[in-house]
Amino acid sequence: MKWIVSEGGPLILLPKKALFSWSGYDGDDYERVCGEEDYIGLLSVNGRQALVLGDEPCQTAIFMSGWDSLILVRWQWAEDEESVFKHLKSITPQSFENGDVLDYLTTGGEFLLFDAALPGHEAEGFDFNLAKGKYCIKTICYEPDAETALILHAFIQN
Repeated sequence: MKWIVSEGGPLILLPKKALFSWSGYDGDDYERVCGEEDYIGLLSVNGRQALVLGDEPCQTAIFMSGWDSLILVRWQWAEDEESVFKHLKSITPQSFENGDVLDYLTTGGEFLLFDAALPGHEAEGFDFNLAKGKYCIKTICYEPDAETALILHAFIQN
């Protein structure tokens, strides 16, 4: 798995079409994202919804579940990447039944997950596509054993 790490602040998921309007630390955008205290939240950026990965700045990866949902994986602690991957393979939709829910509406297209401190024109990170539609993003704190703790955000399309 490929991991992204911030310089200490939140990560943000933004439609690529809105990158040009993201100022990061050059403007007030970075202050707005740093106010997010929940694990995940919404922020309006030039009329588009951005997702902010708040709370603590964990290294983050993208995992495609065996049931066709994209999952953002935030590594709080674990022995190694192999153990993280092993635990992720056992995740089911039922694992998210009691998770926190955030509704997310998107026009679809290309997205970029990156360090929110960076201005959009400098941003590097994970790019991927999301289909147009409404998503129910379910978030859980997943601790399958004493050595592993992950924050998981599952994108479930309605």
